[in-house]
Amino acid sequence: MNSEELEQNVINSFQLVKEDVRKLFENTKFILEQIEELREENKQLRMQAGKPVAAKVITMQPAKPIKTVRVTKARQMKNFVAAKNGKKVHSPNCLHAQNISKENRVIFTTKTKALNAGYKLCSCLAY
Repeated sequence: MNSEELEQNVINSFQLVKEDVRKLFENTKFILEQIEELREENKQLRMQAGKPVAAKVITMQPAKPIKTVRVTKARQMKNFVAAKNGKKVHSPNCLHAQNISKENRVIFTTKTKALNAGYKLCSCLAY
């Protein structure tokens, strides 16, 4: 690719971006006009209903901090379930684990023991 082709490609790319930005601006302008029309309609409906019309001020609330959860030994899962002839190990409340009959069920106390026995982790444990 020579420099003239490269230059033309860059120009075409910028023209496409410019067109996308223009469309985005038009869409935003349209949405803002629709919001204003709805506000005016709401104001008229309130006046017809005899309610006082007060301008509602929208304020941004600060985001609530994300709650962190500390996993302690008491909250950790103690058992892992697999089928004797199965390939995956599950948490006890996994739908697949609940479908394993009691005669065919194998219980592991840790994931490591289940993995060492040749089982793969079910998606319920792959976090």
